[in-house]
Amino acid sequence: LSFWRPLLEVPVCVFPYRFPLEIAKSLQARDGFPLIYGVALWEQYTIEALRASQGLPRIGISYPALINRPIDTIRDLYQKLCETDVQGLRMPSDREILAFIENRLHHQRDTSKIADAIINDSQRQLAKNLEDGSALLWSKIPSLSTGAAEILEEHDQQCYREQENQQILKSVQEEVNGLHQQIQHTDLKIEELRRALNATQEEMIGLRQE
Repeated sequence: LSFWRPLLEVPVCVFPYRFPLEIAKSLQARDGFPLIYGVALWEQYTIEALRASQGLPRIGISYPALINRPIDTIRDLYQKLCETDVQGLRMPSDREILAFIENRLHHQRDTSKIADAIINDSQRQLAKNLEDGSALLWSKIPSLSTGAAEILEEHDQQCYREQENQQILKSVQEEVNGLHQQIQHTDLKIEELRRALNATQEEMIGLRQE
């Protein structure tokens, strides 16, 4: 957004909200990320989005509301966009909305017991402020929580170590392949020498018989 913002004339930000653990579950299912790392990512991107959109009209939209009450939610979004003077909009029909948004798409759902063990106090407060819309009115955006920062740093270091290990493994594999090639080349040379030796021995036997 920081790149595009200077190029936009009258931008309006639609800020979707979904419970962080549901997002973490989706990331876990798609990318194999640990839940605690997925929640930390949610916090980081949410704070960055809030910071980047400061001073712009922002409209929050709840993902659960969109899935469970799609027609009412889209109508409310349409009305709010019109109130911010967005031009050229058309309110889709109920049939169009229901054809596009299906409740079965809500794969990952919140589990409170897991949330209590995964989400820290700062993340819980951020989620609450997003849900009630007060986060969109903040004049001062909070910093990333210490817990999230540590988790993201640890994950980055782990990725760096894995990349280093992969590079080492690649180098070792290339060395092993090179040794295999040398062995094959040596085997060919040995075979050539064996044939030459056999030919020489046969020639010597022939000379002796003469």
